[in-house]
Amino acid sequence: MHIYSTIYVFFAYICIMVTYKEQQENKKAYVLLKDCELIGVFGNIKKVCDFMNGEDFYSYNTLIRKKEYPILYKGYKLYKTKPI
Repeated sequence: MHIYSTIYVFFAYICIMVTYKEQQENKKAYVLLKDCELIGVFGNIKKVCDFMNGEDFYSYNTLIRKKEYPILYKGYKLYKTKPI
């Protein structure tokens, strides 16, 4: 029974592997603006929230649930873009 579970785990690992090219195609950047002035460009939402710590801005849990971009909040705009 143990060998079958090992084979299954190995097979599942192979099925979810993603090539480097696919990783780069799926990569997103988050651009933060305040009153049309660039505040920063971030690789993920967590870094945006860490940067905005102490400011009046959405929490991480709120941002990850948002599906439509740009996200507008009190003069801030958060865009989700493909990096160049």
